[in-house]
Amino acid sequence: ALAVLAPGVAGADLDEQLHDPVCPTALRRAAAQALGGLADDRALDALVRAVGADDREVRLTAMIAIGEIAASDRAAAGRARDALVATLRGHIVAAPEPADAVAPPAGPAADDADEGAATISGGAEPEAADAPDAPAAWPTSTLEAILGDDGRSRPAQDDAVALSPDELDLLSLAGGAVGKRRVSPTSTVAKHLDVRHFAARLLGDLAGDDGVAGALAAALDDRDVDTRRAAADSLARLARLPAGLGVASVAALTAALADADRDVRLAAVRAVGLAGGRETEAALAACLDDVDRAVRAQAVRSLGRLCDDDRDIRARLDDDDPAIRLAAATALAARSPPDTVDRLCDFAMAFEGYQRLEAARLARPIDAAAASRRFLAVLRDPADRRGWLIAVEALTELHRRPGTG
Repeated sequence: ALAVLAPGVAGADLDEQLHDPVCPTALRRAAAQALGGLADDRALDALVRAVGADDREVRLTAMIAIGEIAASDRAAAGRARDALVATLRGHIVAAPEPADAVAPPAGPAADDADEGAATISGGAEPEAADAPDAPAAWPTSTLEAILGDDGRSRPAQDDAVALSPDELDLLSLAGGAVGKRRVSPTSTVAKHLDVRHFAARLLGDLAGDDGVAGALAAALDDRDVDTRRAAADSLARLARLPAGLGVASVAALTAALADADRDVRLAAVRAVGLAGGRETEAALAACLDDVDRAVRAQAVRSLGRLCDDDRDIRARLDDDDPAIRLAAATALAARSPPDTVDRLCDFAMAFEGYQRLEAARLARPIDAAAASRRFLAVLRDPADRRGWLIAVEALTELHRRPGTG
């Protein structure tokens, strides 16, 4: 209330409260949020200093406030954006010196000590356990998902990927809950990495700036796998926006299609499919043989958006994996070449009718009458008794009114 009613005098008190380690965490977070509302240079400076706070809730709330300023039309927006980029690059919270680092002795023995001298390291961070067959999904907007204490959060849109527990903790911070979960006040992730990961997520909401996309593209080469994951995710979200991505960012994402980490490849395939041009088709086609089924399915969807030649997509209608077959059928339905309904009806009858209902739903908006004729032809064929039940259920789904269950 003070920040709203007396913004000219509130800044100093809020700054002091934000950086007082004795002050309760809830009040320090409230100070960060109020400073975000002031959004002037002094408030931004106070928030940037709080990025290095030892209290995880405080530092991430401060970063959320910086992200809100960066996404606004306030005069400090550019500086706020630069602060997030600097955080991603490790310039705001530096990696700690190893506890056992010893300065090399002076004199002739210094050369001998060089070999054993410790180097600055970010510390080991346990990698999150992968779920190889998990459906793909990232939130459409980090800021939308975490804004405010009023519980405003939005469901993930299409092409969404399940978030890890640590990521849900980050997203639950500002409003106190995503799915009514409180943020963990501690983390196994080192502080300098924790803020880099979160900065990468927040930058995915700042469209229209080549510097942001360039910083995220550079992070795709980072040694820390979670930094690469967050950067690839944010680039995929930026690729969905009208401004899109520049040539250099698309090139970096194309290189990331060969990353050793499955989640990085998955986000890169999605981003390239949204932002890439004809020159990326060969790289995406190579992902059709990826070891991970989610990556293969996303490669089918991405190729469906980009390429004029749908032979690769049609070939995946006969894939052994039902998820790949469905991705191919969905991509084909979206393109709707002249023989789409026939292809979808064949898809419905294949593999013992395993995906007959999905095929019918895809065919319905294209040409329900033509699909009906194909399935009725099956019912009239006395030699195809095994296909009758498939055709009946497909016809039922084809003519089901939406919302009737």
